Amino acid sequence: MTVATLLLFLCAPSVSDYAETLKKNAKLPYEQRERERAIRGLAKLGTVEATRVLVSLLDDPFAHLQDEAVSALITLKRAPADRRRAALAYLGKALAKSKPPVRVHLATALGLIGDQDATPALIAVLQKTKDPAAVAAIAQALARLGDERAPPALTTAARKLAHARGALLRALGTFPDGVAAVVAYQNDTGPNNTDSVRAAIVATLARAKQPIWPTLAVTTTTGEQTAIELSLSLEQHQDAARARERAAALVTHPSWRVRAAAIAGIEARRDVTLLGLLVDRLEQEPGRLRADAWNALRRLTKKDLPPDAASWRAVLPMDTWPGGDEAQATDLPKRSVAYFGLPVFSKRIAFVFDVSGSMRDDGKMERARTEFGKAVGALEKDQRYDLIAYRYLLKFPPRPKLERCFGKLVTGKSRAAKRWLQKQEAKGGGAIYDSLLAALDDPDIDTIYLLSDGVPSYGTVKRDWRVRQEIARRNRMRRVVIHTILLGRKGTDIAFMKRLAAENGGISVDQDGRRLG
Repeated sequence: MTVATLLLFLCAPSVSDYAETLKKNAKLPYEQRERERAIRGLAKLGTVEATRVLVSLLDDPFAHLQDEAVSALITLKRAPADRRRAALAYLGKALAKSKPPVRVHLATALGLIGDQDATPALIAVLQKTKDPAAVAAIAQALARLGDERAPPALTTAARKLAHARGALLRALGTFPDGVAAVVAYQNDTGPNNTDSVRAAIVATLARAKQPIWPTLAVTTTTGEQTAIELSLSLEQHQDAARARERAAALVTHPSWRVRAAAIAGIEARRDVTLLGLLVDRLEQEPGRLRADAWNALRRLTKKDLPPDAASWRAVLPMDTWPGGDEAQATDLPKRSVAYFGLPVFSKRIAFVFDVSGSMRDDGKMERARTEFGKAVGALEKDQRYDLIAYRYLLKFPPRPKLERCFGKLVTGKSRAAKRWLQKQEAKGGGAIYDSLLAALDDPDIDTIYLLSDGVPSYGTVKRDWRVRQEIARRNRMRRVVIHTILLGRKGTDIAFMKRLAAENGGISVDQDGRRLG
């Protein structure tokens, strides 16, 4: 070891130094960056002492620091084996003693660390807890770890905890030895055979490449979650006649979410005999779902026809796919209503705005107001919309602030919307996850346009990869399309916004309407 290296080692901050920084700045909103740096320093140490401090932050008043601590704990997967084992032992004890919100964080971290040494601790807590969020987090962690010790525990928990059975069966179905236990619930006709349970059965069968519940009839009363999983599994149906029968029922289901999933499932199956179902949707669907069916037809057939059924029926039926086996993506068609160049087909829209302090720079906020003004002024009379802004005000205790212009989807009122956006000040920290979650939780919204200048700086979930992961998980059953507009140039921001849109059926563009690449 050189003298310089020795001096650097001796001068490096210790666990107590980082802990002091965290404590000293705990109530100082503008010093949270120092606390973030301390968390990253603790992550590099990977010791039990450092782990203990990180666990203490999992109920910190600043929610984004809770997520930073989870991310720091996940880095234990790169720690030397002896340190990782010692830290995992401590995390297991903390999991047993913690309250449900902290328990969720710990289970998430243990699953993402990926060391099967955590399995016994997770199973022990699963046998005792009844909190549905904690049970779901533990089940997901066990599924990620893939330890064959987990299926018996998951099976027992699913039998006892009816209120969390859906999440438990989804986890159990990821194990080869757990498939039979999940499928056995097909024969349960009791009150606990809920929509979430049936959806978990369908997802398990699809993953295991088994026949997708041949005896299950699809009707207008089929539960939404079950019907969505059936739609997403159309590609894997081995019985072509049964697939066509189900596709026809699913694409006319009362739930728009099911119909959206059915359109996606029909496209994924690539069966020329199903094209007529997509053409029918051009007559039956308004707004976004009509555009979904149109774009699916264009991608599958490589024909650039207008969105009217007569034009498409003139070229159908088709016996084979044109130009090979793979459908090719085409550019979105132009439309008179556009937002940063993105066509606005939906009739149930959320315009979500990042109004953090960085939006003051380079005229970003003014550009957002200008482009929104153009779009809202061109909306058709039956296109409903609302505006959502979410920020973390830098105060203690921290004050996350969600604002909606109207509180519900409305038509018209463009002047009121523009006045509201004009009054929004760019200040505080951005919270992309929380703003998207607010929009996803509104059952009326089917399309989101997210405008931001980069990766999130605050929020319940802050790390960009975790935001993407959690939004995609939550959106699986919501089927909301998320388009993104980036007012920035950084590579990390481009990658985040591009992936967020792609993983949720949307398109990402820059401030000039060019696709992010």
